[in-house]
Amino acid sequence: NSATQGIVSQDSYFEREIVTESNLAGYYVVNIGDFVYNPRISATAPVGPIKMNELIQGVMSPLYTVFRFKKGLLKFYQYFFESSVWHDYMKSVANSGARHDRMNISGADFFALPVSQPIEAEQTKIAEFLSSIDEKISAKKAERDKLKTWKLGLLQQMFV
Repeated sequence: NSATQGIVSQDSYFEREIVTESNLAGYYVVNIGDFVYNPRISATAPVGPIKMNELIQGVMSPLYTVFRFKKGLLKFYQYFFESSVWHDYMKSVANSGARHDRMNISGADFFALPVSQPIEAEQTKIAEFLSSIDEKISAKKAERDKLKTWKLGLLQQMFV
């Protein structure tokens, strides 16, 4: 789902194109660096995920909210939305509706979401620090995967 995978192309998700040039009416153009809010809640996104488009320019269903920041470091905002500090606000402005799997938030309330905006130098420090942690996590996962493969090889040799 988008909470774990982020923004993906429709043909990789649906294995075909759902939206074509002939039925684009009402869809939002999403540029690289734009953020997209999916109001669908899940175990990994209790108020719905907000992810940045890092793919290509595309279109998004009007069920989603598309926005961009006028200033600031995009990587910083990516990390901000990976946190849960903004969840309480979303819960406080959500209206309960017929669907319990979606947040129902007005556009005005959504765009009033308080977003931490330290000076750009501080944003850079925060983003670089968190990126270095992500790199270490990726390296450890790769090391773990190699060890699992090695273990499987050993098990196969032991029981032949």
